[in-house]
Amino acid sequence: MNNAQLMRDELKRKFDGHTKITSKYAPKHPDSAVREYERTMRDLVMSVIREQIKNATPELVQIIRKAESGGMAQRTDAKGKIAKRNENRRASVRLEELSAFSEEINEWIRKVLEAIQSSMSMYRIREQLTDMANLTEKLSIKEWKKAVRKTIGINLLEDYYNGDFFAEQLAQWINENVDLINTLPTENLTKMKKTILKDYLNGATTTQIIKDISHDYSVTKSHASLIARDQIAKLNGQITRAEQESAGVDRYEWSTALDERVRESHRRLEGTIHRWDSPPLIEGSRRCHPGEDYQCRCVALPVFDLDNLNIPAETGA
Repeated sequence: MNNAQLMRDELKRKFDGHTKITSKYAPKHPDSAVREYERTMRDLVMSVIREQIKNATPELVQIIRKAESGGMAQRTDAKGKIAKRNENRRASVRLEELSAFSEEINEWIRKVLEAIQSSMSMYRIREQLTDMANLTEKLSIKEWKKAVRKTIGINLLEDYYNGDFFAEQLAQWINENVDLINTLPTENLTKMKKTILKDYLNGATTTQIIKDISHDYSVTKSHASLIARDQIAKLNGQITRAEQESAGVDRYEWSTALDERVRESHRRLEGTIHRWDSPPLIEGSRRCHPGEDYQCRCVALPVFDLDNLNIPAETGA
């Protein structure tokens, strides 16, 4: 009889023959990793976007004012003077000038995007994401060890998860988040272009247009914080699954944060048991495990199956 079987038999005696033991400990979210991601998004990514847009704003003002005056295609009267236009005529001119104005805005956006990408390349985004992934891994392992120890009284081998145990999950997450961060400037500037063109056609002043695109930035900044929480939760969920399945845990209990922010579709899953190879139905045809849904703060409490348990325990544990 091998050591793993001896351990399983001992645990069955300890739990009076029960073979399914749900975790007595709810793993905590890796909040420090979330804060680190938020800091990177706030202090690096979003500050670079803000700085480059600020630097390019005087040129944008000139483009808008030129368009307002009909400078894209100046119209003059018989004496060579620019004709005065009433409000209706101004609106008509703006519509006529839209194509040329849009082209100038496209060129402005191209230059801003180029400046942003150049600045961001200096901050070694991939290296910082790697640090965040490693921190999330470390915190997740710490919580997994607590769940094992507090539920079935076993101390996991200290260095069992060292090395490349989670290499696949971490590499995939890093690549996806590099791509995600690189798309933020384009998304931000595309939204700004829509705002500029809409305001221009509606007759907004230059001051109002600049104010409105500043609002677009503030919304994007808030969105960046949501991205941080969402992405760390997804990685933590992936690591959690790998930890549990490697230990022979194929089922978990869905556990929510039990507060007013929990969405109804997740609240209905509180306390229900699910298999890792069959994610539960959330709503419609969408299925996912804890941490996979957008902004999900739920966790998977391991259901230890003592018949299949395969935990690397410390000697003498």
